[in-house]
Amino acid sequence: MDQQAQMYSLVQEWKESGLSKGKFTSQKLVSYHRFNYWLKKYNKHHSAETDNAALTFFSAGDSKVPSDKKSTPKKELPKTLCIELPGGIKISIY
Repeated sequence: MDQQAQMYSLVQEWKESGLSKGKFTSQKLVSYHRFNYWLKKYNKHHSAETDNAALTFFSAGDSKVPSDKKSTPKKELPKTLCIELPGGIKISIY
């Protein structure tokens, strides 16, 4: 069993035990700080799984423009980034 699997099983065991982290780690002879490190990794890993499982895609309905109304495209201004350096040099990115 690799270290991650071993620590994740300890985290699951702790969650089911109802003990405080301090008592649990002292019983299992695991450093409190090491256990916290793996608990954070476990929570991050499992929250990412549940976030991905909760993603759903749905249709927001017909978004067609009625034929009697013509859509006019909005004119967008060109996006630029201008940086002025103290020596008077200007850098423009379009």
